[in-house]
Amino acid sequence: MRTHMHGCDHCNRGAKIHISERRRTNKKATREFEAISSHGAIKGCVACVDGYLLRIQVPSSKETGNVKAHFSGHYQAYGVNVQAACDANSKFVYACVAAPGGANDIAAFRRSKLSRIIKTLPIGKFIIGDNAYVCSEHLLTPFSCEERLDGRKDAYNFYLSQLR
Repeated sequence: MRTHMHGCDHCNRGAKIHISERRRTNKKATREFEAISSHGAIKGCVACVDGYLLRIQVPSSKETGNVKAHFSGHYQAYGVNVQAACDANSKFVYACVAAPGGANDIAAFRRSKLSRIIKTLPIGKFIIGDNAYVCSEHLLTPFSCEERLDGRKDAYNFYLSQLR
């Protein structure tokens, strides 16, 4: 079986992506996330994103130009980096084979169509990711290290973690 890495745009042809394409869908998504957030503390979330190493057999050099690019040192396995987003009911609203397994989540995310989609979200709407991603106006991540010692930032992390 031949393996091809064409990036996300190829994978998304004909895919149904529910993030930001319909205003009504986003309103429903934010209501559902707000309902599971204690005291409705987090308002505006439309999805949660994370990366996953989908393990594969070691590809041959005929199948891919760079066999080593598919090796994840973190998991000590060959694979592809899948970027996926879920709604408040843990249903996939987006999934894409974004990069070879050696790529970290932020590199794979930047190659995905999802990174462009979230830039079109209205102000106040966002997705949530873990610390593998870079925090921005439309992608919220938890505080890390010493920042967590601040009580307000620790509370923010608590409420954010409820939705992931």
